[in-house]
Amino acid sequence: MPRVTIPLPNTGKRQTLSERIDRVLELPDEEQTVIFDQAEQDFKDFEGFRYHAPATQSRQDYHLKIFRSYMAGKCKKNLSSMTEAEIEEMTFPINVADHPAMFKALGTFVIFVWHSTVPRSKLTGSNISYRALAAVRDSMMFWLRYKYKLRGVDLPATATAHNIMTDAIRAVVKRYPDTLSRARAPKPYLGLSELRQLIDYEATNNNSIEYSEQHQAAWCIARLTACRPGSICWSGKNARNPALTWDNFKFSVVDETPGKFQVEIRFTNIHIKKPEDVMATSEDIGDDALFVALVPPSASNLIFSVAHRLLVIALRRGLIQKISTLDDLMATNKRNIMIKTQHLDEPVFYKGKYKGTGVAPPDPMTTYALDEYLKRRCWALGYTTLAIGMVAIRRRAASDLVSRVGTEATRRILGHAPDVFTLERYYMFVGPMLEQSGMLLEEAISDKGFNDVYRKAWAPLATDRLEDEGIKRCRGAALRTMTDRLALADELYLAEQESPEARKKHRKRLRLYAHRALLEEEAKQQQANVTQAEYAARIKDMSNSTFAATVLARASELQAQHVDVSADDTRGPWTEEGEDEEELDEDGLIANDVPQPDLETLDGQGRESRSIVIPADEELDIADVDTVEANESEATASSAVRYKYQAMAFMEALLDDRANTNLPWSEQDKRCPDCQEDSSVTEAQRDKQWDRADHLQKHMDSNFHSGISKFIRLTTTAQENHPLGLFTCTYCELCVTDRQEHYRKSNRDAPELTFETYDELVEHIESSTDETDGRAHDEMKDLAGWYDPMFSFKKKSTRMTNENRADGLRNLARMGVDIVQLPPVASTTPLPGPFPGTIIGAALDSTASNVPSKFSTTVRWQSLDTIPNSQAVPDHLLRYVTTGNVPSTTAVPPRLQSSIKPTQWPTLPPKSKKLQKLSSQARSGSKSAVPGDDDVEMEDADAAGEMGMSHDNPVELSDEHQESEVSDED
Repeated sequence: MPRVTIPLPNTGKRQTLSERIDRVLELPDEEQTVIFDQAEQDFKDFEGFRYHAPATQSRQDYHLKIFRSYMAGKCKKNLSSMTEAEIEEMTFPINVADHPAMFKALGTFVIFVWHSTVPRSKLTGSNISYRALAAVRDSMMFWLRYKYKLRGVDLPATATAHNIMTDAIRAVVKRYPDTLSRARAPKPYLGLSELRQLIDYEATNNNSIEYSEQHQAAWCIARLTACRPGSICWSGKNARNPALTWDNFKFSVVDETPGKFQVEIRFTNIHIKKPEDVMATSEDIGDDALFVALVPPSASNLIFSVAHRLLVIALRRGLIQKISTLDDLMATNKRNIMIKTQHLDEPVFYKGKYKGTGVAPPDPMTTYALDEYLKRRCWALGYTTLAIGMVAIRRRAASDLVSRVGTEATRRILGHAPDVFTLERYYMFVGPMLEQSGMLLEEAISDKGFNDVYRKAWAPLATDRLEDEGIKRCRGAALRTMTDRLALADELYLAEQESPEARKKHRKRLRLYAHRALLEEEAKQQQANVTQAEYAARIKDMSNSTFAATVLARASELQAQHVDVSADDTRGPWTEEGEDEEELDEDGLIANDVPQPDLETLDGQGRESRSIVIPADEELDIADVDTVEANESEATASSAVRYKYQAMAFMEALLDDRANTNLPWSEQDKRCPDCQEDSSVTEAQRDKQWDRADHLQKHMDSNFHSGISKFIRLTTTAQENHPLGLFTCTYCELCVTDRQEHYRKSNRDAPELTFETYDELVEHIESSTDETDGRAHDEMKDLAGWYDPMFSFKKKSTRMTNENRADGLRNLARMGVDIVQLPPVASTTPLPGPFPGTIIGAALDSTASNVPSKFSTTVRWQSLDTIPNSQAVPDHLLRYVTTGNVPSTTAVPPRLQSSIKPTQWPTLPPKSKKLQKLSSQARSGSKSAVPGDDDVEMEDADAAGEMGMSHDNPVELSDEHQESEVSDED
């Protein structure tokens, strides 16, 4: 047991302030001087002290830096050559006569910021918001007061400066309205239906269960507490809240039932705002708002249990006192489950490794990583909403709470001040849940006017989810074509000052925008074509969970294995469910059942009253439209299995990760499965551990396990073991009796079974039939696969193809033909047919201005409808993604037209980097990357045609205009 160091308490009597002052006055003069000098030194050091929060100070420093650069540019000065005093005088002059010019400069500065700043997301509009400009104004007002006070001079007319900047902000916002409609980006609401789908997806498609289970637990915490992401994870260097540690949680067993775990969460800060200033944080936060008690959910909602998920994480990391296995946890008779003292200050959620393949302690997870992981999982599921993150869970939880407990209780749970309307402005969306028409038509409505059926059936992310086939259609040819279209329309893409690496990153961003646009178009098509039956099926599937069904099936197996467990089980003092009959009152209700207290009645009832108790059984209930009977049968099946076994099956599934089909390479069997069944390979080859998955796949796709390769290995092994080093026919040895009988009937002597060369052996087997060597020999030959055309088929590897092409390039280079392969350019794709020089495009009148005049008489045009290559793009996306010639806005930039020369040969897609290297070596005459000339049998003409080049008219393009290779496959 570690030794605990206890600090010595101050056992002396506490002295009042007057007593301490009197004692100081009795000290010697030297000691008094030291004390007074210390106070004066502190006062001097505190001069210019800034009391704002770190995030606010960082924003103020950034705005000051921008203002200094703006003033330097306006005054035609260089900041690097100016002193600090000169910069101060330029930005905040002391001379009163210069104050009007300073006020004007502040007004023009906010206008400059408006025109120069690009929003972080186009989802909020084309311009920054009024609120963002107000933050710039507040920062400049702070520096105005701070700089003059620090220099000890009179303050200028701060009210005048504030009014000038305010008038400038109002005018520029009115003068330049937003060109993007904010209605195009509706706020997402992520509820229980979406969480079920996300959990099902994570169960089978996670790169690491240790990393994935953290995110799933965070999703459940956000849903059941409606807290902010910053209350769960670390939000950055200026964060007010530290990341949640194990000291913030308290676990316990309730109802003396194994597996019924409750967790109490104590948040450090929930960021309650001041009523008079929604931007400022209140310092006075009661304990009641910081505690949340999450009781065990019903068995049907066990997959959302925060306590069970966190205990699985603690078990995996070995953090629980005196408990190391799941069986120990389920058999404990302790009421509280304690975390080891040395681990209480460790973060619950750790930072992830590259591509989410594990956790990387001790660094905590950030809120950015939390949002990004959720967003990528939502996109993978087919949720096409772009602005999605953890706040979407909090937003839907707030809407559900309003419909159940009202706005005041919801405001308290969310951590909002009582007199603010943040809930109504940014979170609440109850239109689909409210029976407004019934209210106004004086029809019967539900309690409080909210219909639970409508509320639980409203899940737009789940019902409008893009199907897997639609997601696949937005990749491949459609994505490549759309990315090329954006690249030609973007003047910065092929800027001469950008490096190939920068252009590669730029194309990656363009591909992301293209993918988003295609997903939006596909979603519109799906919504337009969805049928009533398909929509009803989606509504029905919202309450179904594959992972929950797997857990229930496993729980039934566990219960069947323990049917002999009696009521006097010695492993714990719990009462088995369903053993004792409940005493009912005259109304048919359980007499001893105590209802859960309301949120308003929790105050004044002891320690438990300081917690917000969310009844999980009511919060997470299951309800659908037209599926009551199905739910009743599911509930009956779930209730037939004891809670203990359902909890054990759920936690066991998380610990084992047995449903995951997307294991990372580090956790997979790195041996070749074909080698395990191939008797011709050696033990070393059979046990070989492949370093990379792509290398293993290449090995499996090669000729190594073909029939002829297996025969060669077996024959070579037999030849090495032969005393004379001869080749032996295995089929002749296995059927020697039948073969001798066959030759006896023919009055012939059986030939020898050995051969001096391998070719003689192969010739013997290939020429043998049932008439030459007997029926048994022929049957064994047939069984081995010699009559199968694929038996001796050799796949042509990519390496061999590249080497053959490089040899062709080298042969052409010897003839004096210099060939440079180019990436494809729009409007240069050749038309298949007998007309050399014909390209695919649109009507002549719409593209004639884009064609150089010297080629206008030699260019032929064909309608887009007859283009064979356009069929690679899905039909319903053809009008959205152009093929061949693009509109004038996406034409080839004028600066590149002089660099592009036409050719009668096709222009193929960019080749691989390895092929580029081989081509370069071929042009330089190097043979280091290719085999000798004797190994190459590729014809020069075929090589030239395959590379898409002409002997007479080679195509050349300067290196800075060549596009770097970027894969458009997702």
